[in-house]
Amino acid sequence: MPSDLPTVLANVNGYLFALGNDTVSIIAYTIGYVYALAIGDFFVKKIVTRMHEGLGEYRKDAIKGHNRVLGLVEAVLFVTSIQIERPDFIPVWLGLKAVAGWSHWNRISFTHYNDDGTWVTIYGRQSFNIFLAGSGLVISFSFIGSQLINWVRAYNVLPAITTAIGAAIAAVWLYLILPKPRPRLSPEK
Repeated sequence: MPSDLPTVLANVNGYLFALGNDTVSIIAYTIGYVYALAIGDFFVKKIVTRMHEGLGEYRKDAIKGHNRVLGLVEAVLFVTSIQIERPDFIPVWLGLKAVAGWSHWNRISFTHYNDDGTWVTIYGRQSFNIFLAGSGLVISFSFIGSQLINWVRAYNVLPAITTAIGAAIAAVWLYLILPKPRPRLSPEK
């Protein structure tokens, strides 16, 4: 059993090489898309939900579900656009989203009625910042997913492993530094 990292990596690279290019490509694309979709979705959902709750905003499950599906679609689109060397699609997509949400974010503040019967005042800039953070996280995990595809196809296991783990650690750190949600107030009767 090898005890040093270079030997382990050489064995993994040798195993991948023995599989052949077609099989390695399938494995690479699976790893890249699963990372962007599953790992990315997990962290984006946790961080964005914590940011909304930090404002005292508790969103209905239907709204959360729509946003989550949109984030998953974005991850697929972003990984694909990077892989086909058309990353210029990403700012166009974000521009369309920003234009659609501008009237919401342009307000100085608005009152939102939570599904638990509480009222909360949300400031447009805060809401826009959550949009930017969520979009930035989706782009980041999509970029890393795309790079994982490239690295695994090139038999470069070390950067793939360290980047994937490093990004997950950074996401955990982001989650931990966010303020804890405000306590939910009982609705007035």
